[in-house]
Amino acid sequence: MVWLTLGCIALTIVYAYPLSVHPGDHVMSLGTDANLYIWTLAWDVHALVHRPLSIFESNIFYPLHHTLAYSENLIGSALFAAPVLWLTGNPVLAMNVAALVTAPLCALGAYVLARAVGVSVAGATLAAMIYGFSPPRFFRLDQLHLTNVQWIPFSVAFAHRYLDRRQPRDLRLAIAFFTLQALTSGHGAVFLAIVLAALIVYHMVLGEPAAPIERLRDAGIVGALLLAPAILVVLPYRVVQVEMGLRRTLENWHVSWTSFLASPSHVQQYLVARFIPFARVYETATAYLFPGYTPLMLGAVGIVWRVERGIAWRRAALALNVVVVLALAVAVYATATNDARVRIGTIVVLSARQAWRAWLWVAVALAMRIAIASRVPLLSRPRFPRGDAATFYTLMFVVSVWLSMGPPFGAWQFIYWLPGLNFIRAPSRFMILGILALAVVAAHGFDRLTARLSARQRSAAAASVAAVMAIEFAGMPLDIAAQSVRLPAVDRWLATRPPPFAVAEVPVADSKNVTVREERQSIYMLHSMAHWQKTIHGYSGLLPNFSDNLYWQLTTFPDATSIHALSEIGVTYVVVHEDLYAPGEWPDVERRLARFPELTLEHTETGGRVYSLPNTRFNLSSGRPVEGGMRTLAAAAIVLQTAGAGAQTADIHGTWTAELRNNKVFLQVQAPQPDDWNRNNDWRGGWNMGQSLPVDELSGLPGNDERFTAASVKFELRREGGTLGFEGSFRDGRGAGLFTFAPRREYIAEMRRLGYNDDIPLWRQFQLTVHDVGPRYIAALKAEGYDKLSLDQIQRSKNHGVTIDYIKAMKAEGFKAATLEELVRTRDHGVTPTYIQDMRKAGFGNVAIEDLVRSRDHGVSPEFVQEIRRLGLTASTIDQFVRLRDHGVTAQFVNELKSAGYDKLATEDLVRVRDHGVNAAFIRELGAQGFKNLPIDDVVRAKDHGVSADYLADMKSLLKDLSLTQVVRMRDHGVTPGFINHARARGFTTTDPEELVRLKDRGLWKN
Repeated sequence: MVWLTLGCIALTIVYAYPLSVHPGDHVMSLGTDANLYIWTLAWDVHALVHRPLSIFESNIFYPLHHTLAYSENLIGSALFAAPVLWLTGNPVLAMNVAALVTAPLCALGAYVLARAVGVSVAGATLAAMIYGFSPPRFFRLDQLHLTNVQWIPFSVAFAHRYLDRRQPRDLRLAIAFFTLQALTSGHGAVFLAIVLAALIVYHMVLGEPAAPIERLRDAGIVGALLLAPAILVVLPYRVVQVEMGLRRTLENWHVSWTSFLASPSHVQQYLVARFIPFARVYETATAYLFPGYTPLMLGAVGIVWRVERGIAWRRAALALNVVVVLALAVAVYATATNDARVRIGTIVVLSARQAWRAWLWVAVALAMRIAIASRVPLLSRPRFPRGDAATFYTLMFVVSVWLSMGPPFGAWQFIYWLPGLNFIRAPSRFMILGILALAVVAAHGFDRLTARLSARQRSAAAASVAAVMAIEFAGMPLDIAAQSVRLPAVDRWLATRPPPFAVAEVPVADSKNVTVREERQSIYMLHSMAHWQKTIHGYSGLLPNFSDNLYWQLTTFPDATSIHALSEIGVTYVVVHEDLYAPGEWPDVERRLARFPELTLEHTETGGRVYSLPNTRFNLSSGRPVEGGMRTLAAAAIVLQTAGAGAQTADIHGTWTAELRNNKVFLQVQAPQPDDWNRNNDWRGGWNMGQSLPVDELSGLPGNDERFTAASVKFELRREGGTLGFEGSFRDGRGAGLFTFAPRREYIAEMRRLGYNDDIPLWRQFQLTVHDVGPRYIAALKAEGYDKLSLDQIQRSKNHGVTIDYIKAMKAEGFKAATLEELVRTRDHGVTPTYIQDMRKAGFGNVAIEDLVRSRDHGVSPEFVQEIRRLGLTASTIDQFVRLRDHGVTAQFVNELKSAGYDKLATEDLVRVRDHGVNAAFIRELGAQGFKNLPIDDVVRAKDHGVSADYLADMKSLLKDLSLTQVVRMRDHGVTPGFINHARARGFTTTDPEELVRLKDRGLWKN
């Protein structure tokens, strides 16, 4: 075991080269995902030490909750990352160590599993090598949540031992490793749950009783305690799923067949290029799913090799039994529906032109089964020898491949919606489970091939096979990129400020490219590691609408809208990074900062400043145990209520959370949905309704006490529809608890007098009460000419802040015929009477409501209009100004392009140039390399294809007389200076760009 461990570590170092020798300052994949893994591990380590009960209340995406559950939590990996962080303070090294250690652990786990099912030491060693280093698993090192599947084989191994020996200790160890896997990777937990469930069913099919009472007794209290963390870690994910309305769909389900031939190993790349270049495997593959020839050949031996008299017949009988049942089900369905096609959505899974063809399949399969009845009686139970794990893992491998397949034949379409499985985004990841199954089957195959050899001969054979696999799996050197976490001095200064506080950072990228926006968000997320206080920024597996809307408001910072938005949610500090603004843009930003006296300059560093916002004394959650426990209980209450959302009861009750700040209460209530709500909707989540209310509307709460703390508190919200009574507790201005709704009896009669004669059930009255829809508001709307409205229309207008005063003000600005829905849109998008007046002064006198909404939504201000007109641009319509603003064309940007020689660009050219990231600096860099006075289309194309000044300089030093078209083509196909030097080292001396492109496309070198 020691030698195996050392060998696995050595293989990891070799296969992961050069990452294994530069783990402290390089990563496999540079970008947002790497930043997310770095931050997640660092947060886990920080939270486990300082706030373990509030670990899911991470500091990103403020003011939202349970934000660690927006992606994989990686808590189990923190066990490996923590010592590295404490000793070195290097989060990049911590992430790489947490990734690299999975390879030897996966290998050791596979060894333990193989030994548990009766494989020899030599065969188990090969199983270890397959699961630890086969490309479909090993080359996911840069996906930390997928490479962390090392505890699966350990748990399954002890499950086998328990089923064989019935020792409670084995069951408890299986549970312990299950919990460890659940804390390490949600994907791994799903894979493990599938294996364990399948193993139990398989043993039941072989005639073993389920004996649930005996299993529970063997697990005991110790087993329950070991399983508890795995259950608790699910709660935040369920809460986030309910609150965000998350549902998995088949929209992005696509796995090309060539993926099953694709592997980054040198051997497979060579063989594919040599024998099947026409298949375009690497051009069309969406994942690396080819496990290797040697494991497949050994697996084939493990499947078909006869080890006991009659077992081959029993396996054939089992397969035919399954075929008969499935064919019979299809035939019955086709006959009953008069449709011989079985569909999933619009996908035809099985098809026969007539129903009798399906019955023909039944007859053929049944005849074949009868033909072997003399070998295996028809009604006999298909028993297999207890040590024959090859059959079970063969089935697991087949199922895993089937789940990994794309449409129309993949099994994912049947099960993607199931609880737990809807956690999986890409079904091709099931091939990780398939590799484990293949490892066990291949180990069995090796044992059967070497059954007659001596122990020494078997060891020598295993060493030879291992050497072949070592060559076959090799794919080094890995592509790596330099990565470091540099925390700006201005962010480190924040760590000296008294906590708690909330931070926003600017500038944010004003780009339609989501990758650009996410990159900036993830960088600011890393900045928060300097102080670990709340930040509005974040990057994760999902993007909340609230955070996305706030992001777009920040693109115009500093202005009244963005400052107000930050103040409203209690942001304390704004970090302004001068060095991240485009060249020449900072002076304009600095002038605008001086226009807002509410921004107080607190600190200045080289490249950055910190401003404080007014009236933000709000004491954010410190994450102390009492509050963490209170939020955990609230989360559990939400999950339990959602699970039990059945028939409507005599009252409505649920959970609430609240925050006190700026003499307002930000109140959220959540209750289960009744069965008769929206019957056509298959979503069974809970209602989650929130409002910002003046504190004096809630009787029983103190006024303007943002640090209010009470172990027990009761307060009420009285409205025309009824009264919401709240009970719970507050700590530092934040509270949570339970509520009940008491309807007001007279409400129904009053609504009927206003013309609403339809039945208003209790749940509907509750909704209207929460949104403060009552007779007074309806009567006032009628007085303004808005009559015969549905309750949904009225609730929507009330919810979006369409007050009677707002309606009158909009009428005064000339919008007397505006519909209520139009006013909802203007109010929702911030179109105020003042904005209309300012735009009228800028020359837009008779603008339609939709144009006002669009211009306001995209940040077209009167100041922006005047700046653009002073530049002499021909933009005259709202549409043109929206496009300029939406794509970030500023006065500074236009002036810079003019200075670079492009002073006659049309509006659309400016939009295209800005959208593709072309700036004056890039134009000058091209000119310095000899590409001057280019048509703007060529400049855009060069930028769009990643042609940088460094790339041009390096390529010109290797190849002479290059045109820009040739440079773009080589860059597009990944021809780099490193590739050219590598090709020359291998004897390819060509300087023809087209020949270099062909060499790269043929897979000469993994770039």
